[in-house]
Amino acid sequence: MRTLNDVSYHSDKIVSKLPCSDPKLVARAKQFVILFAAISEMSLYLDILGETRDGIRAE
Repeated sequence: MRTLNDVSYHSDKIVSKLPCSDPKLVARAKQFVILFAAISEMSLYLDILGETRDGIRAE
């Protein structure tokens, strides 16, 4: 699993490529990237739990 530092580092890299310099929009974009990463990580975690519980790999 990713740590918060990993997610923060990658969100900074992604947001730095945006063609916008408004601090409020940049902060909002970073929040969105972190939220998306958290949802993706939780989805992966739940998939792993499902595979472990069912004893089969979900395809």
